[in-house]
Amino acid sequence: MGFTFKELRELVEKGLAEAIFDYITSYNFRAIVVIAIRRGFSKMYHKVLSENEQEVGYYYNSSYKELNIHVIEP
Repeated sequence: MGFTFKELRELVEKGLAEAIFDYITSYNFRAIVVIAIRRGFSKMYHKVLSENEQEVGYYYNSSYKELNIHVIEP
């Protein structure tokens, strides 16, 4: 398959967003904590969560972003 890096990244970001938002709407949660093992994954999580927090109705706590930890709270 001839995907460019940009197309592949967009595909992963859309899939990540769908998985997270499906989980949020399906289950009653108190907090979700994500620890990214690589800096690139951390950037993707930050982008997806910060751009869509108003849409789903949760609070993205970005105070731990520098440690590659992302926290989602209702």
